[in-house]
Amino acid sequence: MLPTVSAPKHRSSPRPGGESTLAAESGDPLHVYADGDECLLEAGEAITAGNWLKPDSQGRGIVIDNTASDPIGARALEDAGAAGEKIKVRVTTHPGE
Repeated sequence: MLPTVSAPKHRSSPRPGGESTLAAESGDPLHVYADGDECLLEAGEAITAGNWLKPDSQGRGIVIDNTASDPIGARALEDAGAAGEKIKVRVTTHPGE
């Protein structure tokens, strides 16, 4: 399965003061970014613009060690100094784009 980038924000929680981590619930529409789309992605580590990225276990972008064997999800368009920073990326599953 290829990595997917979706939902720029979390869904509103149904309980007052609560915060949901779901992008959508069953039956809700969900925006998924397609090849070539630009969006924000949370970094899982320090990243340099131009790095190929894949998701970590929490869905944050991390640098790919081997583009021949690792699934590609995006290419960094900006630097991230540390995990947690949001950077602009281009969604792609094809090296060279």
